[in-house]
Amino acid sequence: MILTLILSMIALCSVVLFVQWKHKQNELKRRILERLSNRGEKLLHAFSMLTERYFLRETKLFLIEYLLSVIQRLKQAGMHTEFTYQQYNLTRLYAEISSSKYVAEKRRVSSQVEFDQTQGALQYILKELRNLLELNYTSRVMIRHHIGLMRFTHSLAYRDLLVFQAKQDLEHERRSRAIEKYRLALAVMDKHSTIDLARKESSRLQNMILDVEEELLVKTKSENSD
Repeated sequence: MILTLILSMIALCSVVLFVQWKHKQNELKRRILERLSNRGEKLLHAFSMLTERYFLRETKLFLIEYLLSVIQRLKQAGMHTEFTYQQYNLTRLYAEISSSKYVAEKRRVSSQVEFDQTQGALQYILKELRNLLELNYTSRVMIRHHIGLMRFTHSLAYRDLLVFQAKQDLEHERRSRAIEKYRLALAVMDKHSTIDLARKESSRLQNMILDVEEELLVKTKSENSD
């Protein structure tokens, strides 16, 4: 009788402990899914801050695929949030970007404020890509490729800001200062020489520098002749 009572108490304690453990596991799973949903929303917000000039098509498609997989996981777990309701919009956006008729918006930053906003969005996306690398979401080579592209577009935004400032210098006849900014922009682009677009930008910048140097030379000769 006593042995039966002891065994019953052990069984009851085991059940209680199992229920508590199960509850903790469910709570942990819920928190993980909530964090996934929140990060998905922040990633979508970062998308809205960038034009395609700083968010290359292949990386955007890659991240949309990731977000759709997250939404699928959340729905399978029975979780419905504002983020999961973006499934239709994301699917449509993916189809639009994949289309040969898609026209990318390539507006450039033209102020420090725009650059700071762009920089913030790019840094958040880079953070998420590094997180995917740690989670082994897919091929590490592929993720590193996209990280490299995002680093390049971060430099590209800085290049555009420098070029915009250089043009302002030229408008005020500050050619030497403009050349300094063009050269800095060239150095920034040369760091990404393995990327075709970076090489094209470097070539444009070299031509810009030559044009201003010629103007500066002509001005110097004119002043000396006077």
